[in-house]
Amino acid sequence: MDAWHLIGKAATLQRGAALFVLAWLLVQVLARIPSLAAPLQRLLRAVTPVLPWWVLVCALLYALAYLAYPTHADHVEASVLVLGEHVRRGLPLYPTDLGYTMDGLLYGPLLAVLNALTLSLPIDAFLGSKLLALASTVAGVALCATQVRDRRALLFLGFLGAFDLLFFNRAEPHLLLLTALACRCMGMSDAGRRAWLLGLLAGLTASLKVHGVLYIAAVYLWAQPDGLRRPALLLRVAAGALVTALPWFLLPGISLPGYLHFLKLASLHGIEPRILLDNGIFLLALWLPLLVLRCPWRSVLGIAALELLVAVLGAKKGAGCWHLLPFVVLHAHMLDALLSQRSPANSHPRAELMALLPMLSLAMSTAFALAPGIRHHLQQRDDIAQARVALRELASSHPGLVLATGAEQGYELSYLRIDLEQLGVRQIDVPAFIDLQWAGVQDAPLAEALSQCRIPHLAVPRGEPAFANLSGYSGRPLFSDAVRLAFAARFVRVVQTAHFDLYRCQAPT
Repeated sequence: MDAWHLIGKAATLQRGAALFVLAWLLVQVLARIPSLAAPLQRLLRAVTPVLPWWVLVCALLYALAYLAYPTHADHVEASVLVLGEHVRRGLPLYPTDLGYTMDGLLYGPLLAVLNALTLSLPIDAFLGSKLLALASTVAGVALCATQVRDRRALLFLGFLGAFDLLFFNRAEPHLLLLTALACRCMGMSDAGRRAWLLGLLAGLTASLKVHGVLYIAAVYLWAQPDGLRRPALLLRVAAGALVTALPWFLLPGISLPGYLHFLKLASLHGIEPRILLDNGIFLLALWLPLLVLRCPWRSVLGIAALELLVAVLGAKKGAGCWHLLPFVVLHAHMLDALLSQRSPANSHPRAELMALLPMLSLAMSTAFALAPGIRHHLQQRDDIAQARVALRELASSHPGLVLATGAEQGYELSYLRIDLEQLGVRQIDVPAFIDLQWAGVQDAPLAEALSQCRIPHLAVPRGEPAFANLSGYSGRPLFSDAVRLAFAARFVRVVQTAHFDLYRCQAPT
């Protein structure tokens, strides 16, 4: 088991990028040894057709297990879904006066609007958000797969396999789809029309994540290498972006100054060197095939600069190399274009091997990355479903119920708070507070609300101390001593279920 654990760690380092780089180097060494190159090539040619199907099967199994899971796998997903409920009710999406709920994320308004739409459908809230993300991922991959002609470039999409968050209720699935649509625009002969469409897509990506415009900017530079020297085209791109980026702030509760305030807080997070290194290795893996095939550097220098900028922006606490995922689609197109320019006579001598052993590494990464999630979703499905039923029953008999975190074991139960939000009871947004605390925001409003019994009932994971979980950023207790002291002074346990301890606030005499 320990050996498999170590293999899994190695296979999924930088989501498979590190293993890809090592495999690539090994290919280059072995390809120079005549006695080994030919047998290796035959072997890999035999197994390579199976590898994309292996990645697809792993991803499909994960998707099915996840759709059947009664909650989310990631805490940010739950927060995004709650923000969708806030949009539905016209509540502030970017509150400047946080109060005890401490809600609000750095995502643009479009993600919350999309979740508001799914919440309006007559299906389960969790299932609706998952189907939305899954639809974007499938559409983005399918669109790219139908455009990329060279098999070696198509296999490049294997980089997506190890990322389970492509099924999550987050911005990444939609950014992937929009980038694939932008790449589809590259084939348009009318430069002006292409600029308009890329601008519209840029506005949508920026409405998901503020740096999303950089993904479309990279596609624009690939489609129009002289684009920075053509003001008329740039004006059309900018105008198109404004058309799709600004209207969201006209909706009730969505404030542009509030959004800018949250972005200002995020600017205080700083850069994490380890995450920056991870992002750098992932970028290296993306560029290796193009570098080996001697891609004209002048034509891609601007693209590389944009990608490096995203790697830096995605190196704050809580971020990672998934910020570079939309570039996988662009690089598949770039590699396809480069290979199409080479006839068999002038092809790179190791071009055939280029997609073989690395693809094997990506297939391994996919298996080791997704298998734990599949196992978890199948094993915990019934228990989480029972906990969800129990929480609803507690809420029906205890008005104003708020779901609190305990220690670490029961943290996943906090993802169920959408059921309480839909009853009209505002909940504590722990993932949002992790970000806010790192920017210097304090939890004094929560301590005050607890001490004054503005929260009448609290549900805490059974047997766990309330508000004892650690921050994923600092490794220290997320909530202050004042919060825990206020809870201890005012709250008394009145009910215990198989999953929750229910506490009632006792007002001071």
